[in-house]
Amino acid sequence: MQLFCPDCQAAFSAAQLCPKCGGRLLAPQESFVNSDVVTGVSLPDPVQTTFLGRVFLGTIAALGLFLAFRELGAAFKPHGIDVLTLCLLRFLAVAAGGLFTGAGRTNGAQPGFAVGLFVGLLLTVNDVVLSGGLENWWPIGLAVGFPLIAGTTGWIGSRVWPAPVELPNVASPAGVTASRASTLTRLSEDDNRKKGERPTVWVRVLIGGLVAFAAVVASEQMRTFLTKASVGFFQTGGASRAAAVGAQIAAMVLVIGGMIAGANTGAGLRHGFYASLLTTLNLAVAAFARGTPDYPPIRGLFLYLDLPFESMFHPQSASVIAAVLIALVTAGGWLGGQLFPILAPEWMRNRKLSQQS
Repeated sequence: MQLFCPDCQAAFSAAQLCPKCGGRLLAPQESFVNSDVVTGVSLPDPVQTTFLGRVFLGTIAALGLFLAFRELGAAFKPHGIDVLTLCLLRFLAVAAGGLFTGAGRTNGAQPGFAVGLFVGLLLTVNDVVLSGGLENWWPIGLAVGFPLIAGTTGWIGSRVWPAPVELPNVASPAGVTASRASTLTRLSEDDNRKKGERPTVWVRVLIGGLVAFAAVVASEQMRTFLTKASVGFFQTGGASRAAAVGAQIAAMVLVIGGMIAGANTGAGLRHGFYASLLTTLNLAVAAFARGTPDYPPIRGLFLYLDLPFESMFHPQSASVIAAVLIALVTAGGWLGGQLFPILAPEWMRNRKLSQQS
């Protein structure tokens, strides 16, 4: 008796599997039962949440929970909430936001850490704006603990609610040996690799962050080198133009540092953001170690923005410097990921081709 293959639209005899596609052949009485399955529309693929999407939702959730907790606390304390209770409410809201962000992901610590960083930055800026200045240092000290708490709860969320398990592909039947099965299997594997998460290459983040850090602290040496090495071709205007030229040189090198961090990683925006955080941290440590350092790019930045610059330790000045560093290096990471993408999947890069004699 001949059996029918719904995929190939052909009938075969003396076989239970289709010789062309390897699918199960149907008897005439089964064609009506399986007609809805054969002709039905396939279900859409599940929505793959991105890293930035999770961070955005976690940040909104943490801020919303904090507002809800603060209103609830104000109902029980009509005379005002003390500072200790306010700090505890912030920690609780950030912990809940990190838990929400890390749930259902393979590594929830990274998006949880980013949520704590954004929430701490927004709340600190809010405190500075409302008070008209940073009289006390407790908001900054409190914001430093937010990424640690959110990263820890994000890791807990990824363990309590793990990511969906990826089942292995079923081996193709023995009759399917060539073009169709092998091509479809390879396309399916490549599609799964594209949808999967790109691991963070921390070595690239470190190198890109160090290059970006050198853009700020060594811009004067770069300007002097360009003037001497070009034998007068590059005229930088001398010491009077050191701040403006240093800001231009630093901006270009900051973008280059982000490109180094994001190139050939498949996740340039994330690598650039991590490199920008490393650059900001290195600059803060260098400023504290040197006391009151004088970096020409910093002065040139505030000249371009037409803003008053008192010192790198002033809250408003520090916020502007951190925002510009994060924006430039992150943009460079995105640009590096777009200009230098991964040209081949991992299985091709690790494969050793046999040499023919």
